[in-house]
Amino acid sequence: MEPSREAIFQALAGVIDPELRRPVTELDMVRSVEIDGGHVAVMIALTVAGCPLRSSFQDQVQQLVGAVPGVDSVSLAFDVMSPDEKQALTTKLRGGVEERTKGIRVSKSTRVIAVASGKGGVGKSSLTANLAVAFSRLGKRAGILDADVYGHSIPHILGIHQKPVLVDKMIVPPVKGELKLMSIGFFLAARCCTARSSSSSPTCTGASSTCSSSTCRRGRATCRSRWRSCCRAPRCSW
Repeated sequence: MEPSREAIFQALAGVIDPELRRPVTELDMVRSVEIDGGHVAVMIALTVAGCPLRSSFQDQVQQLVGAVPGVDSVSLAFDVMSPDEKQALTTKLRGGVEERTKGIRVSKSTRVIAVASGKGGVGKSSLTANLAVAFSRLGKRAGILDADVYGHSIPHILGIHQKPVLVDKMIVPPVKGELKLMSIGFFLAARCCTARSSSSSPTCTGASSTCSSSTCRRGRATCRSRWRSCCRAPRCSW
């Protein structure tokens, strides 16, 4: 028996965009669905060409659509959104707001907690991460804005290595569970260090100093003791 389109779209509703963390059907990313007997061909429109997370879409589509009764095989193709489609997606992600308002505005139900200190190493990042995770687990919508220029360690604490996504001039923050994070470390990492596969021990060479492997660790964008001098140099690498 040939599967119905309704059953296929119901299965596709479970395919979650790994960056935007929303169903592809909700984001209008399903370009087409073609059914030929027991074969189903799906096309998904991505926000950018060459998306590095294509494999996630492939795995989800194969698993969910392949489980629909009557489906014998599944193929997935990709396309890229047009400018108009990206604009519509941006509006949807902004909750129906077509243009960004001037300044920063939050709803009356939103509470902002500022965690700051005039001294480093006192636990600001740990406290911030624990507060945000606790609120998120309580069912509250929570997000972190990590503006620590020299010690942006919250991405490491939360285990978030995904970069923000740019959709039609709007930056979409990475998500861990239901917790959103925006950190200055996402924008400084590429400037500070570049991976060198030929080197087994990471080192950062600055203009006038060298960070040892004990102070500059793989996966971090900061060189703890000499971060400023290290990241000023254009040839900082490991």
